[in-house]
Amino acid sequence: MSERGDMRSTSPIRAKGTQFVKPIVYGNIAKELTTSHDDENTHEWTLFLKPYWEEDLSTIISKVEFRLHDSYEPSLRVVEKPPYEVHERGWGEFKARIRVHFIDPCEKPLTIYHNLNLVEPTITLKNGTVCVVDEYYDEIVFQDPTALMYEVLTESANTMKTHDSSKFFTHFRETGQQQLKKLSALIDEMENELADLHEALKAAQALKKKTEAELSGNPLEPDDAAPAPEGDSDQEDVSAE
Repeated sequence: MSERGDMRSTSPIRAKGTQFVKPIVYGNIAKELTTSHDDENTHEWTLFLKPYWEEDLSTIISKVEFRLHDSYEPSLRVVEKPPYEVHERGWGEFKARIRVHFIDPCEKPLTIYHNLNLVEPTITLKNGTVCVVDEYYDEIVFQDPTALMYEVLTESANTMKTHDSSKFFTHFRETGQQQLKKLSALIDEMENELADLHEALKAAQALKKKTEAELSGNPLEPDDAAPAPEGDSDQEDVSAE
């Protein structure tokens, strides 16, 4: 989960009406320690923030702060150049804070919270090693950036970029398509359930109306209580002679 501050409050010089998007991937990788150690650590892990495209984020990022659990010394790790990641060992899970600072201090930092996972989700590598991989796609949105940020973002936007899927364990495009299919199926299911509930509500209202009439001593005529479907009448038409 990421949070941006109000970027319009710190600098009077901004490129109004412009927007830039920088896709990123953040998360953690962990694996269980197989050899015995003198301490209580059971896993080794890496907490990271990466560019989704093959590009150098140091052109816009001045530093990335990783706030770990207080049991780590120091609990605040500052990384000023790529790769933006922290390697550690531990035995427990915790919520980590990732704060991204930009080359122009007038741009408010981006704050991301990530639950460091040591147990799941797991994958098995080609060599048979089982490890935990928990990575997420997100986007840094620059709305009305400062003049300096506009300059570097424009230069970056004019550069051809590629995505190297081998650097990630998750196929984000396929995952997004799968989530869209699941969402569409869920919407269809909910619409069917709503239609069934609507019919049940109509039947309940008709029964309520009939019961109230009987209790008041004025039973409803069949046609008033529950209209028969068209074509189902058992009565024959009688014409006047």
